[in-house]
Amino acid sequence: MSVTCPTCGFENPEEALVCQSCMNPLPVSAEAEPELGPGPIAPTIIKCSACGAENPPDSRFCGQCGAQLAPAAPPAPPSEEEPTTPALRYKLIHVRTDAEIALPEEKDCIYLGRPGGENPPDIDVTPFPDSSIVSRDHARFIVEPSGEVYIEDYKPSANGTFINYAKRLQPGERYLLKDDDKIMLGLEEKVVFVFQSEG
Repeated sequence: MSVTCPTCGFENPEEALVCQSCMNPLPVSAEAEPELGPGPIAPTIIKCSACGAENPPDSRFCGQCGAQLAPAAPPAPPSEEEPTTPALRYKLIHVRTDAEIALPEEKDCIYLGRPGGENPPDIDVTPFPDSSIVSRDHARFIVEPSGEVYIEDYKPSANGTFINYAKRLQPGERYLLKDDDKIMLGLEEKVVFVFQSEG
């Protein structure tokens, strides 16, 4: 059974929605009309971007001008934002005075020492007692993107950097810090800090 176009009289296949001759919409019989359920309805036509003619949804080329038709873009999936890990903050507690020093959050390489060295210290120990035993370029903290913090005796320092009163760091050796690790700058336990994370 064919469908006659009311505009131009062309006989179209029964399943045609648009006249294949003049591209005008064809009447839909009541029994062929699909039941509309809830939810979004798929588009029944594809509009040609070249000439504006409307084409059946399964058309690959425009029936009017022959231009290739772009398929309707599928709806974009809902965006899932990756959960953000809250940034950890770190601090040092000076053992003899209980003074707290926050490690700068905006830096991933933090220098520790006294002024006058190659790298100006981000953490200046000169206000603390017996700071003269600390080298100008004594040590540095390396903050990794993962949040891990390492300490490195990078020059090397004259009097050494010790972890938990025992392990002396070798020049260039990095040590992964954990909460409550003791960082001793120089000998005789004169300048000692406790490393802690907060947040």
